[in-house]
Amino acid sequence: MIQRIQSLYLLLAALLTAATFLTPLRDRLLEDPAAWILSAYVAATVFSAALTVFSILKFADRPDQARWINKAMIFQVISVGVGVAVFFTLGDIGSAQLGEALAVGLLGIALVLQFLARRAVLADEKLVKSIDRIR
Repeated sequence: MIQRIQSLYLLLAALLTAATFLTPLRDRLLEDPAAWILSAYVAATVFSAALTVFSILKFADRPDQARWINKAMIFQVISVGVGVAVFFTLGDIGSAQLGEALAVGLLGIALVLQFLARRAVLADEKLVKSIDRIR
């Protein structure tokens, strides 16, 4: 069912990941002379959000859904890594970088939500297997 808690976790993770494009971190990435950093961030973030949404649609096949969540988590870790790297290269860390810190925090929360969704999917699969053994 699409109403399971992991679907909610995944939807929130996708929304939080997409919301990072509305933070000042995006502006800092656009200002960076090294264009590959922006490309890496955008690619990893878009792939993570897209795979997260795709994994919601794979609700009928729990093992496959868990595999897609794992793939989304890999891209999410890359997004968090690039976000943290950009955040720490800004220099003086303080209240002036609150927006950038928010973006990195959103990416981290999205990663935790993906982990919780994966754990819930695997718990559902374990429950189904235990019920099959009883039959």
